[in-house]
Amino acid sequence: MDATRYRTRTRAVLVALGLTIVLLGVPACTLGEPEVPVGEDQVPAPTLPPDEIPTEPPVAEPPVAVTGTVGETVAAGSWRLTVREVEERDRVGDTAAGADLLLEIEVDLANTTAGVLRVSPSDFTLAAGDASLFPLDVGDPGRMPAREYSPGDLEDVKAVFRVPAELAADPLVLVFEPAEGGPARIEIAVR
Repeated sequence: MDATRYRTRTRAVLVALGLTIVLLGVPACTLGEPEVPVGEDQVPAPTLPPDEIPTEPPVAEPPVAVTGTVGETVAAGSWRLTVREVEERDRVGDTAAGADLLLEIEVDLANTTAGVLRVSPSDFTLAAGDASLFPLDVGDPGRMPAREYSPGDLEDVKAVFRVPAELAADPLVLVFEPAEGGPARIEIAVR
C-alpha cells in the first residue's frame, strides 16, 4: 500500500470515529468539571476550591524519640523510665564477657496510664553504631521478664547486653520501644 492510500484510509477512520463520538454524544475531552446529573435522592459530592487542593500526598511523620541520659527520668508515651545504673560485668549468670563488653542496665519502668500495658524483652534494644543489640537471656527470670504492668506499677528491670569489642567505642543508646507508647532513647556512657 502506498503512502497516499494509507493517509487517506487513516483520515477516513479518524473522521468515522469523530462522527461516532458526536452522534453518540460522548465528549472527546472534558474541560472543567463534568456535569453529573443529580437525581432527587442524590447530593453532589463536595469539591475543594482549586487553591485548597493538595499538590502532594501527606507525609506521615515518624514518631520522635525522647532523648535522655543515665539518671534522668524520661516520659515516653504511656511510660516513664529512668536508667538508674549501667554496670560493666565480667560475668552474669553463666554468660561470660570474654573479649566483648557485657553491660547490665538497670531501669525503673512505670506505667502512667489507667490501663494495663505489656512489656517484653524485645521492647528494649541497645543501639551501637548501626547495630541493634537485643537483651541476652542469661537464665535469670528476674531479669527482663515479659509481664503486664497495671496502672501506676513501677518496676526495677535489668537487661544484659553483649556489646562486641569493635562496637564498644561507639556511642551506646538504650532504645525502649514498646507496642503501647514510647519510644525513648537513653544515652549510655560506659567507662
